[in-house]
Amino acid sequence: MVRERFDGFRAAFTDAEAAWDEGFACGQSLPARHPGATAVFATADILAVGIMEGLAATGTSVPGDVSAVGFDDLEFSRYVTPKLTTVTQDIGRKGATAVAMLVAAIEQQTRPRRPVTLDVSLTVRDSTAPPRTA
Repeated sequence: MVRERFDGFRAAFTDAEAAWDEGFACGQSLPARHPGATAVFATADILAVGIMEGLAATGTSVPGDVSAVGFDDLEFSRYVTPKLTTVTQDIGRKGATAVAMLVAAIEQQTRPRRPVTLDVSLTVRDSTAPPRTA
């Protein structure tokens, strides 16, 4: 089971190579471009992990110097070091809602006229810490 998880983790990075590279570059440049930054939020977990690696390459500690938060709560987020704090969404519900909206639009031949908002939650792990004091 652990081997399969590791293989999946590696495959996720391979599949999202561009995102990883972009995150790494962002993390490397963050301390110089924003020296007072104490936290970073990425729109995807794969970007957040790349940012954490880029920060580490500059000697910046996560979460000691900069907290990092991702979005998606992908399974690999639990296995990186430090474990990634992330915004968790119900992917199944999101997909089911999208399908229901699509079917309704097809059957009624109209576009949905109201925005749909689904709840998310914050899953706090090891990549965040309270802001440091001056």
